[in-house]
Amino acid sequence: MLPAAYWQPWLLPWALGAAGLVMLMNLPTYAFFSRIRGVGFALRAVPLHFLYHLCNGVSVLGGILWWGVVDRALPRLRPIGAARGPRLGGGTSATP
Repeated sequence: MLPAAYWQPWLLPWALGAAGLVMLMNLPTYAFFSRIRGVGFALRAVPLHFLYHLCNGVSVLGGILWWGVVDRALPRLRPIGAARGPRLGGGTSATP
């Protein structure tokens, strides 16, 4: 959202709020980084952690698009587990 604030300045407060919320939710991670490797490392890790979250968001959107647009059954193929013929025992079952 932060890059969009460049073209739509009214998005800037929302983008900063979202970034602050992400940092707040990840505060234990940054505290761990600071405790183990120091404050400088923790500060350098913040942009990479945001990139990590961006990649996850892009992956989710890509998966939704794949599922909704591309993922269609191919002709002459049955789904895995499709029945190949009548079941043994008369084709009915007492259990669901």
